[in-house]
Amino acid sequence: INAEYMGQITNHKSQNTFFCFVDMDECHCQTDNDLDGVRNSDMPAYVPRYAALYEAPVAQKYLDPRFCRLREHFLHGGGIDGAGAHGFEVLAESIYRFPLFTEEFRVHMIEELEAIQTWSQEHSRHINRPNTMNRYGVILDEFGFSTMLDAIVRDIVAPFAGTLYPNCGGGSLDSHHGFSVEYQLHGDRKLDFHVDDSEVTLNVCLGKSFEGGGLFFRGVRCAAHVNTISSDLASTGEQLDVAQLPGCGILHLGMHRHGARAVDSGHRINLIVWCRSSQFRQLQSHPDAPHPDWCGWPRVAQALSRHSRSSRI
Repeated sequence: INAEYMGQITNHKSQNTFFCFVDMDECHCQTDNDLDGVRNSDMPAYVPRYAALYEAPVAQKYLDPRFCRLREHFLHGGGIDGAGAHGFEVLAESIYRFPLFTEEFRVHMIEELEAIQTWSQEHSRHINRPNTMNRYGVILDEFGFSTMLDAIVRDIVAPFAGTLYPNCGGGSLDSHHGFSVEYQLHGDRKLDFHVDDSEVTLNVCLGKSFEGGGLFFRGVRCAAHVNTISSDLASTGEQLDVAQLPGCGILHLGMHRHGARAVDSGHRINLIVWCRSSQFRQLQSHPDAPHPDWCGWPRVAQALSRHSRSSRI
């Protein structure tokens, strides 16, 4: 097994966040509750550079026309069949990519994030990062993006999630955690193996210009089996690498174990929206809840057992 995936994956659940990942030198456990003591409750109002970014629904000029046609396709019951005509890609089971935002949105969003950071420096205001693993990024709700993020969950994620993830809370999404992340040579270069505190995650590459920095996925797991790592990833069908394409959205389950490879050059900025379902979480937390059928470990364990028996024959 590649050393990148060796080591123990630790996990931690708090009121708001479940974040697991591997580091070869140290196992980390991250919660955004660690930042509660430095919330900027008295921060003066930030004046947006591009007011349209904060509106709901998301401005039509910001949406790729292919996405608009794709959404109509799903809203009218089209499902995955025929969606490829609108740029929809099935990368693997429960991982999808599609054109989402225009270049104008990407440029405006990047400039807005840069303006927020400049404003914060000028006013000596601390920027709370998405988590203490990512040193570069912004929690968007803290700068007035709540309305826009609600619209993204309602108008962009929900039309697909109910069809794509019916057994994983996709049809009852009701809250979010939205943030930006940045990767470059002289900052955070990569993100280690982890799962998200979400039922469904939307990951959108904004740019700028970069090489490397693709995503890797290694199977969906429930909390009880999140530490299970196959020694033969390729044979289980759980090994997938995905390129980051500016303007495209990637949808995946929060419990789909994944990470981001190091950027080789340039500067990559992503918009991440963790979409959550309180109803689904309540059902999953019931002491008599059955083992979730979306967890991939039973299938993988059975396949590995068959392979082991055949190898001994």
